[in-house]
Amino acid sequence: MDDIPVEPRLETPAGGRLDSWKEIASYLRRSVRSVQRWEAEEGMPVHRHVHAKAGTVYAFASELDVWWKERGAILAEKNGAEQGDPAEVEPATAEATGELAPSSPGRSRGTAWVGFGFVAAVLAVGSIAWLSRNGSNAVDASRRALPLQARDWVLVAGFENRTGEKLFDGTLEYALGRELSNSRYVNVASRDRIGDTLRLMRKPPDTRLDASLAREVCQRDGEIRALLTGRVEKVGSKYVFSVELVDPKQGASLAGFSEESTGADGSLAAMRRISDRVRSALGEALAPEDRERPSLAKVTTSNLRALRLYSQADALMGAGVGQYHDGQSSADELLRQAVAEDPSFASAYIHLAHALRNQGRPAEEYLPYAETALRLSEATTERERYFIRGSHYYFSGETEKAIAAWEALVSLHPDHGWAVGGLTSLYKLPRDLDKIMQIEARLADAHPRNFSFNWHAGYNYVVWKRDAARADPYLRRANELVTPEVLDKDRWAASWLDLLPFTQLWLKGDMTSAAPELDRVAAKLDSLARGARDMFAVKTVLSYLAIGRNEAASRAAEKIFDPVVRNDALAQISFFRGDARALEDQLRFPGNRDLGGPSPGWWETIAIFQARAGLTSEARRYVKAVEGPEDRLQLHNVPGEIALRQGKLANAIVELEKGANLAPEWNRQAPSYFLGAESLAAALEKEGDTERALEVLEQASERKFQAIINNNSGAYWLRTRLALARLYRRVGRFEDARAVEADLSKLLALADADHPMLLELERLRGA
Repeated sequence: MDDIPVEPRLETPAGGRLDSWKEIASYLRRSVRSVQRWEAEEGMPVHRHVHAKAGTVYAFASELDVWWKERGAILAEKNGAEQGDPAEVEPATAEATGELAPSSPGRSRGTAWVGFGFVAAVLAVGSIAWLSRNGSNAVDASRRALPLQARDWVLVAGFENRTGEKLFDGTLEYALGRELSNSRYVNVASRDRIGDTLRLMRKPPDTRLDASLAREVCQRDGEIRALLTGRVEKVGSKYVFSVELVDPKQGASLAGFSEESTGADGSLAAMRRISDRVRSALGEALAPEDRERPSLAKVTTSNLRALRLYSQADALMGAGVGQYHDGQSSADELLRQAVAEDPSFASAYIHLAHALRNQGRPAEEYLPYAETALRLSEATTERERYFIRGSHYYFSGETEKAIAAWEALVSLHPDHGWAVGGLTSLYKLPRDLDKIMQIEARLADAHPRNFSFNWHAGYNYVVWKRDAARADPYLRRANELVTPEVLDKDRWAASWLDLLPFTQLWLKGDMTSAAPELDRVAAKLDSLARGARDMFAVKTVLSYLAIGRNEAASRAAEKIFDPVVRNDALAQISFFRGDARALEDQLRFPGNRDLGGPSPGWWETIAIFQARAGLTSEARRYVKAVEGPEDRLQLHNVPGEIALRQGKLANAIVELEKGANLAPEWNRQAPSYFLGAESLAAALEKEGDTERALEVLEQASERKFQAIINNNSGAYWLRTRLALARLYRRVGRFEDARAVEADLSKLLALADADHPMLLELERLRGA
């Protein structure tokens, strides 16, 4: 039973912070035992210091005020039932703000009780709505502002779900982050960026971020200026969503925001309102279009609540632009509710099938939903019907039928991003190249403010058609759309775009102009955030290697945050320097290697180096880690290199030929492709098959454009050309050898004076 203290209420401390259980209890005019129980049972907001020693707690008066408004009536009612003579119990309030009046100590208990039931009930729910309607409430007004500047970074932590309802798990933080990403003022840290820091903490990159872990991520990142933590709870029939703005350096709560909805399907609207208030609190003036975003999808259902649930799921899955995000598991719970509300809701069934499949669930889980959607699709619009048919055929493996349905849909609705995404995944290169380019260009034209769409359209013209004039409008548009958020989320594309002037000049052999372009990119590395810097630095390293400037490459490598990626970049530099001792030390460097890598073929290149150095177990570990038949097509080079090292020439040739012939097109331009060609030619020459060795090197030599434009593999291509020049000389084709050597000398015109390839070219010319 709670005691009724008689001591006077403490003054609110400076900064509103209460630094012990005693201060918290005194502020609330309760005993320490009572407030400790409230923290455990009633969710009273109490914080613990980072070192987490017992008893080192603190709280903020303004947070306690809000919490009391939400829980006060219920707690007072419990207290009355236990004591039989309930007393007026009210926390100290932020009197300095002039918004919350203190209680009157002169009233009698009996008088207080007469009106308490009604007033408390209003405070428990109604006051939250009052706070929600006012952009600057007592919580906001009583806290100091965070000095955020335009384009600073914020991180959204995982919401604490106190409702017990699964659909809120992972949904709210994703929804809030997505809403904030519409801002032109703040940038939301992406999962890729967060994953970079989590890897350094030896945690899986998809680890859920509670408030404590999120704060540590902010501190380790060093450039995330604000942290948003949140919770959802149910008060009667209403859902209350609370978000706190925290200074990650100090751990201080700077502002609080609260919204409510009468049902779970109002959660995304609540997140949108909170997002707008957060943006305003951080100093952003919202444009009219930010306030007028449509919230309901245009799909067929007679049930409004089902439509709202579907629209929330659609937003979580990618907002209909063909880009699947992290919200799949949260979306499937919303979609299950939508089809429960309306069992004839065809579009909800097909979305549910997509959400399950995108989580890697087995076909027996998602196919029944696709079949139901197909059966119900005749009662839908033409747009829905074509998408459902194409999706069903796609799921069931009927590729040509899926293509036909989605092509019909795109011809009618060019901006249907999901159909476009589906088609590009089903089309085959080079057979369907023109179709891919046509629909992606159409998508870019329909979304002129979308970086990804415009970059893809321009990239296609550059890479596949080598048509700079057609690419130019899209790439100029994409350049104008590069923001810190784009740099964070589309790192590979943004770095490719920034290095394009260099790569084009390199292809022309204009090193005098190419080198300054590369220096320009290198000069901006220090200004980039962690994840973007690593990607840009990796590509800068590889580009410097392509012009023979190993020292400049080393300086760029030192800018890389991730220790494993930095070490492996230095390993590639040691390889081109011919420094075998340093290379072996770097190849033994411990650490986890994400198979995706910072660029295609990155980790496979390191595995090849390990095989060549005799580090067989390390090289085989990479091979064992790769899963899936498509991925394994690119793995023949590593076992081929191991066999070659072990003197098993016949086995080496078999594996390396598979590496050359079976690798997918996108991997026939990576460093591993050129290294494999170099080793295969050497093995064939040892076997006496010089003609075939020449053919292998000549085929690889023809891929100059692909080497530099996509993978920055120019340095590896240079090695292949040098091997070709050597072989030409050995078979007496001296004129061909001199032509290759002259080309190499031109590309290495600005190389370091002691560069091994440059020295060998001088030796060959003098021979």
